[in-house]
Amino acid sequence: AALLDAWTIARVVARLEVLRVRAPEPEPWWRESDLKHAHVVKWKETFSTSNERSLKHWIEEASPYAPHVREILREEGLPEELWVLTLLESGFRPEARSHQAAVGPWQFLAPTARHVGLLLNAERDQRRDWEDATRAACRYLNELRDEFGNGLLALAAFNCGPGRVHRALAQTKKHSFWALDLPRETERYVPRALALVEMTHVRSYRPYVPVDRARRRLLEGSRLEVRGQAQRRQARRARGQARLVRGLVR
Repeated sequence: AALLDAWTIARVVARLEVLRVRAPEPEPWWRESDLKHAHVVKWKETFSTSNERSLKHWIEEASPYAPHVREILREEGLPEELWVLTLLESGFRPEARSHQAAVGPWQFLAPTARHVGLLLNAERDQRRDWEDATRAACRYLNELRDEFGNGLLALAAFNCGPGRVHRALAQTKKHSFWALDLPRETERYVPRALALVEMTHVRSYRPYVPVDRARRRLLEGSRLEVRGQAQRRQARRARGQARLVRGLVR
């Protein structure tokens, strides 16, 4: 409880500071020059060569749900392309759970989940609910972009935490993701996300299911708390998918 309180207080203080300083209008989430950065180009080459089969399978698995996730992102004022973060976070699996106890398609840790208004108790964990978790992720991403005034810094903070990004910024005069000394995972996370943003615009990599059907499947999937046969089927799919995308996530 003390850790949660300290974390929550830190987030409130950060938000109040943003309001006090009245940060300038945020920059675009990314620029054309970011998409052409050497690290992004490298990951595009990796995804389209050695990991192409895994990536296509991954996106095929996401196709029943991705259109509704993109619709939610648009409704919340975010670029719809950010649906690819769920590929990096969880392989688009609501049942995913990391060794650090991050849960769900957006891989929320418990303190962050409570901060963005998700319910966590013995009966229900909204981190596993596609609709609730996606809207919570949108709130958090918008909050981070307001805080840092920069989309790539917001993505970095979504991955490694805003405190870590603030400490990295304090060590340099450049307000740029590419200039920061961040954890290796985060330094890979952002260019991989941008590579997938670029690649999923290409028809051969773009998942498509009509939005009304996608919404229906998404809500049906959210109501299923992986019981009985559905639980076994999802577990088999998760094991196979984990093997296929291991090279992309690491």
